[in-house]
Parts: sequence; C-alpha cells; structure tokens
Amino acid sequence: MFFKKMVIAVVAVSLAANVMAVEPEVFKVGKENQKSVALTIYNSNFALVQDLREVTLPKGLVELEYLDVSKDIEPSSLLTHSATKAGAIVVLEQSYKNRPLNRSSILESYIGRKLKYSREVLNGLKYENILREGILLSTNPEIVKFGDVIEISPKGVISLSYLPEGLNVSPTLVWLLENKMRGSQDIETSYTTSNIRWQADYRITLSENNDKFDLGSWITINNQSGADYKNAKINLVAGEVNRASLGSRAGGFAGRERVMMQAVSDAPIQTESTFEYHHYSVPNRTDILDRAEKQIRFMQASNVSFEKTYVFKGQNVNYRQAQLSEDKAEVNISFENNKKNNLGQPLPTGKVRVYQAGSNDALLLLGEDLIKSKAVGQNINLSLGRAFDISSKRKQTAFRRIGDRQVETSYEIEIMNAKDHSVEVIVNESMQGEWKVLQQNESGKMIDSTTLQFKLTVPKNSSKIIEYTAQSRF
Repeated sequence: MFFKKMVIAVVAVSLAANVMAVEPEVFKVGKENQKSVALTIYNSNFALVQDLREVTLPKGLVELEYLDVSKDIEPSSLLTHSATKAGAIVVLEQSYKNRPLNRSSILESYIGRKLKYSREVLNGLKYENILREGILLSTNPEIVKFGDVIEISPKGVISLSYLPEGLNVSPTLVWLLENKMRGSQDIETSYTTSNIRWQADYRITLSENNDKFDLGSWITINNQSGADYKNAKINLVAGEVNRASLGSRAGGFAGRERVMMQAVSDAPIQTESTFEYHHYSVPNRTDILDRAEKQIRFMQASNVSFEKTYVFKGQNVNYRQAQLSEDKAEVNISFENNKKNNLGQPLPTGKVRVYQAGSNDALLLLGEDLIKSKAVGQNINLSLGRAFDISSKRKQTAFRRIGDRQVETSYEIEIMNAKDHSVEVIVNESMQGEWKVLQQNESGKMIDSTTLQFKLTVPKNSSKIIEYTAQSRF
C-alpha cells in the first residue's frame, strides 16, 4: 500500500512537471480590447485603475501580455480575475516589463556586439556613403572599437540587423495563466499607480458693493503616469489616506502638455461620504491623457455673503524692543460653508483666486490663497494681500525686568486709515509665556493662550492709538 501511494505521488509530480515544461502559447491584449476603464484618483498623487478587457484564450497554460499600462504601476497592488466566470483563470506568475524601446535601451542591449555606422562624405563634387562596422564597448557616450581604433561618440547613422528582445513599445504586464474557460471572456484588472493627482481650483468674483461674491470651481486632473485613459469613469477621493511604503520608485516626465477642457454636460459632480473620506463622482466619462492636465466643472454658487477684515499681527518674540516698526494691514475675507450662505457641500483642497471688476469692466486679480479641505459648516478664511491705505506704526514704550524670568512691557500701536470711509481693524498681538494685561486704553481680549486681540473702528482719513502694558513670566 505504501509503495502504491509513492508511485501515485511520483506520477502526479511528473505530470505537473510535464505541464509546466510545456511552452505556453503567447497572447497579447491591448487597449483595442478594452471595454471600460475607471479611475479613482486621490489628492495625494496616486490613483486606483480598474481596467476591463475582452480576450479569447484556449484552455490550458497561457502566457498573456497585457499591454499599455501605467509606467508607474505598483506591481504588488495588482489584482486580476475573470469577470465572465469566477475562477476561470488562475494566475501562476506575473511580471512587469518596462524597458522602453528607445535609443538608449537598444544600445545598452548591444554592448559587446557589432554595430554598423554609415555617414555621407563629400568626395569631390559627389557625396559618398561610408559604412563602418565596429563593436560597441560602452554607452553614454558611445565608445566603439573600429578595427584597431577606438572612437568616442562616432558620427553616423546606426544600422541594426535586428531588435533586441525584452524591449517594449509600452509598459506591459505578463501573466502565466491557467485558463479553464475556452472562448471569449472579460478580464478585469485593478492596480494603483502614482503620478496622477487632482485638486480643486476656485474662482471668486466680488460684487461692486463688496458684500457678496459668485463662486465658480473646477476639478483639475494632472496625469503623468505614462498611460492614456480614454472614455474613463472618474471618481475623486478627498482625504488623507495612509499608505505604507517599502521604498520609492522613480518616475515622471520632465515636460507636459496643458489641456483645459469642460465637462460635456453641466451635470454637477456628485459628492458623498465614504468611510472617513469624501468621494466625488464625475457624471460623464472623459479622456485623461498622459502628460496632460484637464479641468472639469465642479460647482457654482451665487450671492455668497462674506466679511472683509483688516488684520495686523504683532510679534513679541523678543520683549526688549526699542525700535519702531511699520506694517501694512493684511486683507482677509471669510465666509461660512453652509446652505444658508448658498454653499453647503464639502470643499476639497485647492487654490482660490479672487477677482473684482474694475473700471471699464477690466477684471482685477485681488489675491490668491490655498484652502485645506473644509467640511460643511466650517468657516473659510482667505488672505488676499496687503492693504495700500491701512498701515500701522508700532513701538515699545517701556521695558522693566521684575524678576529672573518675569518682565513688564508697554507698547504703543498707531493704526492709520487713509481711506475715505471708516474701517474695522483687528490687531492680534503675539504673547509669550504666562501673561496678563495690566492696563490698556482699548478693550483687548485673550482669544487663546498666545494671542491678545483688539478690534477697533478707525475713522476715515484718521488714526487711532492702542496702548497697553503686559506682564509676562517665561
């Protein structure tokens, strides 16, 4: 009985070895076989690709070359299965080939082999073609041995008798499959790739009265992954997704083509909460081409109320300050992200550009700022620049050390308004250590452990002075 079991085991191993020894038939499946593709793009420069392609394979052992994938694919993330019948294919081995077919890769494959160089030389009144054969010793620069002479970067056109194996026109996945279904079937492949990112771009246009604005926004998708995704279903995810890394892979193109396009219809991008992130679904399929940037309409809003403020920030890092300092007010606008204010949806990270129509309807750029992702109900504050007509002069009027780690200081801050109307100004004084205000001529308020804030109205073409004395322990 034991001998019989041993014979059966040996026969089984022998049959398996014979199956693996059979040279598998090679099949190729490219973008022409693609039935659909979907991209889930994250705002941290990577995307999840879902690619469905139709292929006809025989039963048995098959080598399948899956062409035209991203050059920045993460092979360890690869998942593939038959979408037609569960278990129809079993992946035994998989590899990723990305040796592009170009001058550099060809020459590297020819090191130690013969190359033919041809060039035209003027001989009298005619050009004569000179052909030389040499052995390539090195590349970058090319070093070639012609007989008993070695030349560096020889001139001429290189002629090849054949192309070396292992070079690809495009990045390629290669699978060794056991196929259990004869005929046509759909294979779905998913993987993550780096160098695809998206961000929101916002445009705010202020009204003439400076009390309302209109908001237009676009989603900008930048693809540097080395692959085209045509007629793709697009999903966008906003949030900080943690990704583990065992190393880095170099990638990216030096140049890019900039393409601006609008979605085919005005259907809005749908948003929903997924796990701890926000998920935005683009309603229309579109082309995301390599080395290109595309814009898709995101959201619009009108008559959004906002508040404009002028802010000064004082830095009391060194309490012994006798010098006079001057500053211009920082111009901020702030608004609430809620339905009452004609907004009320999660706003992803992006750049905000603020405009206003000037004389003769000339559009003026008032400033730019970046916003981080903002949930519904949160306040959004934008810093646009410095006010020309609102300035300050700040000086320390007294300094007294009252202990080894305790000082008493006095400051005078003059706020000057050169406008023809009064303005509301906020002065935020940066305080250090344990502190308290001993006296002040304007009503200041502690808004956190390091900030003393004054709010005051400065009349037109006039000024106001803030005076205060504080005691600090550090």
